Amino acid sequence: MPNGGPDNCGSCDHFSNKGRPMLGICSLRGEEIQAPFWTYCTNNSVYHHDESLPIGPIYQAKDGSTGYRRIPWKNAPDTPEIRQRLRELVQPWKNAPDTPEIRQRLREIGLAVLNPNLLHPWVMHPGYNAITELVRLRDPEGRNILQILSDEFPEEYVGKMAAAELERWDQTDPNFPHLGLMHLEYNAIIEFLRSRDPESRNILQMLVDRVPEEYVGKIAAAELEKRDQTEKSES
Repeated sequence: MPNGGPDNCGSCDHFSNKGRPMLGICSLRGEEIQAPFWTYCTNNSVYHHDESLPIGPIYQAKDGSTGYRRIPWKNAPDTPEIRQRLRELVQPWKNAPDTPEIRQRLREIGLAVLNPNLLHPWVMHPGYNAITELVRLRDPEGRNILQILSDEFPEEYVGKMAAAELERWDQTDPNFPHLGLMHLEYNAIIEFLRSRDPESRNILQMLVDRVPEEYVGKIAAAELEKRDQTEKSES
């Protein structure tokens, strides 16, 4: 297995290095790939060989305190053809039967979409990337998915995060969720919060106390509630 997992750019038919093992070009996206064994996208030919349009971002693996994570590196282009394909990919999730299995998958994908910097098994799923892109691009279908999450799980962490994102939808720069993803200080804070260090709870509580009616305060409150539930179940 290549050192970054079996679905990296180095294993993909779209990758051409012309004799240079650590540098090449993605023929599908037209991007130079400098670390092919640690770079990924949902179009990898090993798993999704029939997807002919770029879906979702290119990811890079980053080492953190809780292990390697795949985080967005370069966004896919936004064209009418790609936008239409994204809308097609989310239809199965909108029209799926209401079963416990489907609800759990929707819950998991929603958590991944609303936590784009976290490692998650859905990160290479075309449907997940389609939802993430439609939310990032502020497409009406993205709003519909968030509304479904908010309606289906109103008392759960994912539903509360979706509700907060809907409230923020028209209030901030649509690229805001992704602007800081590659910033060292941003990722240091994320890693600190993920570590569940006791001091990180103080930071979340400070956000709740100082800006309770703003998006960040509501997300912090949801995270605190989630931690309380996890700690209670583990005790």
